[in-house]
Amino acid sequence: MSKENELDWSLIHKIMDGNATQGETAKWEALTKQQAEYAALIPWLRRVQAEQQDTTSPYYAMDAWQDFRTKLPVKQRTIRLWPKAAIAAAIALLISAGWWLYPSATKTIAAQVTYTVPNGQRKLITLPDSTQIWINAGSSIKWKEDSIREVYLEGEGFFDVRKDPSRPFIVHTPEATIRVLGTSFNIEAYHQVAVTVATGKVQFSSKGGQSVTLTQNQRAVWMSETGEFQTIQTDASSYSEWRKGILQFRDEPLLNVIGTLERRFNIPMKVIGTIGEDQYCTARFAANEPLENILESMRHIYGLTITKKEGTILIQSRQKRK
Repeated sequence: MSKENELDWSLIHKIMDGNATQGETAKWEALTKQQAEYAALIPWLRRVQAEQQDTTSPYYAMDAWQDFRTKLPVKQRTIRLWPKAAIAAAIALLISAGWWLYPSATKTIAAQVTYTVPNGQRKLITLPDSTQIWINAGSSIKWKEDSIREVYLEGEGFFDVRKDPSRPFIVHTPEATIRVLGTSFNIEAYHQVAVTVATGKVQFSSKGGQSVTLTQNQRAVWMSETGEFQTIQTDASSYSEWRKGILQFRDEPLLNVIGTLERRFNIPMKVIGTIGEDQYCTARFAANEPLENILESMRHIYGLTITKKEGTILIQSRQKRK
C-alpha cells in the first residue's frame, strides 16, 4: 500500500476509544478536511461494530464500506480510493486485537455509548468533535452515536466544549439541562445539580422550566426543595481541581464530604446516627493526601468517632457527657 493510501489505525483506535490527545484529535480533523471519506470512516466503523456483534468478518465489513462509499457524492469519492485488501486487512487486525469489541465503552443499546468511571478513578475522554470531558469517580456519561453533542451525565464532569455556533452542546442531568455553544464548565449531579463556569456562557435549566444564564466564574446550584437557583460569584478553577486529584471543599455539608471521600478512595463508609446536619466543611487536600490523614482531621474538627470494621469505615458523633 502506498504512503498516500496508508491510514493511521492506531490514531483511529484512540479517536474511537475517546483517548486521543488534543494534538492527535487536531491531526485527525486535518485529515477529514482533506478527504471526505475519512470524515465518514468513524461513524461507519461504529455502525458496523454495533451491527456485527456476532458476525465480525472483515470481508463483510469491507463490502459494507464499499457499498457506503458508492453513496457518497462523486466529488467526495474521486480524491483517494482505499484498496479493498487494505481495508480488509486493517479491520481484520483490529478484530484480532480484540478492539472491535470496544471494551472501554459499554453499549447499553445499539446506538448508545456509555462510559462509567468506578470509585477511585477519573477518566478523560475526547468526543469526535474534539470536546474533552473529564469524568469524576462514581460517575457515568452516555450519548447516542448520531448525536455526539447531546450527552447525559450522572455524577460529576468537567467539560471543555469545542465551539460550533451551528450545533449547541447539551448536557442532561436527572434534574436539569445545560446548554452551551463553546465553553468550559464543571457539573456536579450527585445529589443537587451545580454548574460552575470557567469560560464562556452557559444556560442552566431545571426540569420545571426555570433557567439562569451563567458566565465566567459564576456558579449556580439548583435547589429542588425550593424550586430556585442559588447563584454566586466564585473562583471557578477551584471547582475542577479534582481533575488533578486535589480535594477542595467550600462550605460543603459534612455528609456530602463523606460521600466524596467514599467515591474518591473507593472504600465504603457508613454514617451511624445523625451527623452533619448543621456542619459544613471548608478544606483543601493535596492529591497524594492519605485517607487516614483526612479522616483524622475530620475526627478532631467535628468531634467524630471513626472506626473500621470488615472493610467499611464507620463514622458517628461522639456521645455527649451529661
